[in-house]
Amino acid sequence: MKDKIIILVLLVVVVGMCVALGFSLNKKCPEPMPCPTADTYVDSSDETINSLFNVLTDESASVTDMDHAFIDSELFTGNKVTVNDLSDEDLFNIIVDKIIRENGNNYQVNISGDKVLQEIKEYFGEKVRFTNQTYETCPKYEFNTATSTYEYRTSECSRGNYDNYVLKRIVMGKQSSDDLKIYVRSIFVKNNNGALSYGTTAGNFDNLTDYERNGDSLALTMNNFRKGTLYEVTYNIKDDHYVFDSINISKE
Repeated sequence: MKDKIIILVLLVVVVGMCVALGFSLNKKCPEPMPCPTADTYVDSSDETINSLFNVLTDESASVTDMDHAFIDSELFTGNKVTVNDLSDEDLFNIIVDKIIRENGNNYQVNISGDKVLQEIKEYFGEKVRFTNQTYETCPKYEFNTATSTYEYRTSECSRGNYDNYVLKRIVMGKQSSDDLKIYVRSIFVKNNNGALSYGTTAGNFDNLTDYERNGDSLALTMNNFRKGTLYEVTYNIKDDHYVFDSINISKE
């Protein structure tokens, strides 16, 4: 009987080691960052990390999306950025974009100021301070103080042109009991009258010259993204949901 118990225990240990080894071998991690353990790793296709990140800044946004281009310039810097570093205008644009997408991308609607404030506090935390008023946006909304409503005015951008933008690719996530970290590779792009140049760090738009191409442009392959800066986006767990904490260059 003892022999059977010993054999059973050994089998359990061996199976566990095989599963762990298989996980380690099959999991793709950004270099040179070490892979998290099997119980903390979150795949890049996970719905939670994609939905969270794409509220902050749409992974597919480009220079044609002016609001994301402006916001990205303030998020993807060489410094740690917290909610306190974001302006009310940034908070408004991030959340209104979320509301528009949830409304089937119909932006020709009025939006409740209470709805905007509620969504901001849910995503950025109860302590965040925000004032309902008219902001520079694309599309353009005007805040009606009498009805506490953002009224749609025009689809034209009020911010003007913005030629620099950021290409982003989620590579993985790491879950703990206290927070969720999303790791994102970023490449910085400058559009000079249609001629695109690329860089690997914020403010540098021309140091990436050796890359896989799609015609005359940089191909959106993982090999190219691995040459970019690795950012860490942290969400704290508050009252059973995720609240944005910060974005910073990864120190892993």
